[in-house]
Amino acid sequence: MPDKNAVLIVDDDPTTVMLLKHYLEGIGVTALVATDGSSALEVIEVHSDQIALIFLDIAMPHMNGYELCRVIRSNLALADLPVIAVTARSSPEMFVEAEAAGINQIIPKPFKPIVIRNMLAEYNLISSQ
Repeated sequence: MPDKNAVLIVDDDPTTVMLLKHYLEGIGVTALVATDGSSALEVIEVHSDQIALIFLDIAMPHMNGYELCRVIRSNLALADLPVIAVTARSSPEMFVEAEAAGINQIIPKPFKPIVIRNMLAEYNLISSQ
């Protein structure tokens, strides 16, 4: 298991935040929360040594998920941090823009807990069992 063991959830939808946070904490993963891009950057600044993965929404006010991921990728210390979009948006253009922004993968909303679990296992945050 990596030393970094926290997941940052960045979403302006309280229901999504609650569901992800509850699920992560239920399987023993530390969940950090930000409701927009600016607060996410503040959380990253304080907890970058703990964050192993970021789940972020694409459609957020002020700074969308693409913009946030570009800022994250511009920091060499965070360049390899896995960023997973959890979004209700879905179009071929979205996948192209997500890849260009540096987003690693996309999970469509609504999501099932097993999808989150599999993603965490893929990035070695939990065992794959």
